[in-house]
This record gives sequence, structure tokens and C-alpha cells, in this order.
Amino acid sequence: MDNGYRVKCGRLDRVYSFTLNGKIIAAARLIPQLSDVYLLRNLCVATDCRRQGVASRFLSELLPQFVPKNCYCFISAYLQHFYEAVGFECFSPEQVPEDIGVMHVRQRERKRGWILMGFIHNYTDNQ
Repeated sequence: MDNGYRVKCGRLDRVYSFTLNGKIIAAARLIPQLSDVYLLRNLCVATDCRRQGVASRFLSELLPQFVPKNCYCFISAYLQHFYEAVGFECFSPEQVPEDIGVMHVRQRERKRGWILMGFIHNYTDNQ
């Protein structure tokens, strides 16, 4: 996939792709955490497919596959609206599993300025 971005994956990472006409146009890397949740570490879209709703559609189809696991990410402020539109919510480090909260605090201490967001699966008694 041509997006100008290189990622090294660990052996436990889960990588998912979204294809169109046999070409990978989007990919996401999720890292399982000790708290039994995922950290969305990378979301990439091919350069020629950006601003066409590809990432929104990809996440909307991908995230329900993780029931019952919740998914968290650290994002730049300009991406907040995008992630809210696909179902993520803002959280403080005290509201999330400890391992996620500790990572976020560490990032803040490094002056990264990232926002902590999470996709939380809502359940009903019928499921």
C-alpha cells in the first residue's frame, strides 16, 4: 500500500486490511494489551484513497469484530471529530484499564499532546 508510512509489527499484533479490486487501500494494527483490550496503534489509508470515507468505513466494519474487547487509541487533536464519528469517546487515564492509562500518561509526559479515546462495546442482556 502506498501511503509513505512504514510500520514494524510485533508477533502478537493483529493487522487487518481493507481491499478494493484486489488492492489494499487501508490497514490497521491493533496490539492486544494485558487488560484484555486492544490498542489501535496504526490506521493507514493509501494516499490516493484519502478523504473518501475509506477509513470511516473500514473502522465501522472492523471494530464490531472485537466484541467483547474494547479498543483504545491515542490521537492528535485534529482527528478527534473523525474518531467520534465512528463511535470512539474521549476518556481520562483514570477511566480506562490501568495499562492504557499508564501509557497515555507517559505520552503526555513526553509532550506528545495526544487525546485518549476508546471504542467501548455496549451490550444488552439479549447478547
